[in-house]
Amino acid sequence: MKVQVQLFSSLRSCLAPDAERGKVILELPEAANLRSLCNALEIERCLPASNGLEELLKSWQVSINNEFVLDLDHPLQDGDQVMIFPHMAGG
Repeated sequence: MKVQVQLFSSLRSCLAPDAERGKVILELPEAANLRSLCNALEIERCLPASNGLEELLKSWQVSINNEFVLDLDHPLQDGDQVMIFPHMAGG
């Protein structure tokens, strides 16, 4: 299956240098979930202070098809759009 991925901030370093604006299309097995996507991109090595992938859910926001996800075992579907970005503050 193919999944669109867009990474922001320091996580862009997980992508090939030619990834335009932090976007790639990733080919994953049919039973893939968010954890397998992160493993395929080696996201853990790109986290600033990595305590494993659980750190991703504490320090970053993950959106799949414009809905926030808090579970690394969240299943992915062909054509999903995944965005991972830093928490935003406002006021």
